Amino acid sequence: MIDPSSVIVIRTEGKELVLYSDDGNRVLMNKPLYELEQQLGDTFIRISKSAIINPRKIKNIEASFNGTMEIELTLGIKEVISRNHKKSFKERLGV
Repeated sequence: MIDPSSVIVIRTEGKELVLYSDDGNRVLMNKPLYELEQQLGDTFIRISKSAIINPRKIKNIEASFNGTMEIELTLGIKEVISRNHKKSFKERLGV
């Protein structure tokens, strides 16, 4: 069992669904991403088709030229916020 507050990101990597936590662990998950998103509730934000993040783990956000945004999380993990999820991401953060 993993404490949800220690989760940084859950994302797909190839055909695997991987969870990264504060302690540096990389855990393979056996549930679909949408199920985990439902279980975690409003404390996490979907940023793309393949990733959900813990907004409390955000270190930096940068806009890109192609309409996406790049986000840096704790432990130096980087993700891209897709254009399709950018509006809801900003709304959730109150930006």
